[in-house]
Amino acid sequence: MGLRSTSTVAYYIRDLEEKGQLDRTRERSRGVVLKDRDMADAVPLLGRIAAGTPILATEHVEDMVTVPSEWFSARVDFALKVSGDSMIGAGIHDGDIAFIHQQPSADDGDIVAALLDDEATLKRLQRRSGRIELQAENPKYAPIVADQVTILGRLVGIVRTF
Repeated sequence: MGLRSTSTVAYYIRDLEEKGQLDRTRERSRGVVLKDRDMADAVPLLGRIAAGTPILATEHVEDMVTVPSEWFSARVDFALKVSGDSMIGAGIHDGDIAFIHQQPSADDGDIVAALLDDEATLKRLQRRSGRIELQAENPKYAPIVADQVTILGRLVGIVRTF
């Protein structure tokens, strides 16, 4: 984790204890126990979504991902694994897990999971002159312009694992 001091660890443990997220055990020296976190929900990981050239959308549950309710301000309905680099300017990288709130519409500027014909992509939504633009956050990708796009949902958060 890159911590260089035991006092830093002690500070974080005290902080988590004060927030009610862990208890110290009296039976063991330096023992801590995570409290039950009944506020966590499991959402389906539905496969991959392109952050680059749109890829064929196939929906199947690959896994379930546990999401503590305090992680995101909006409800999370499903998760998708990001494939590609078109959204790196928004801090979204290949391999990240995108958490999506399912909704049929979104505001301009929102990052959305969108369906074009049978292909899904993760892009920033922009409406111009009656047309829809799905904009990348990487200058090497041109916007995708379409008359008809199905919004699958709005991005509410990203988790990256190392």
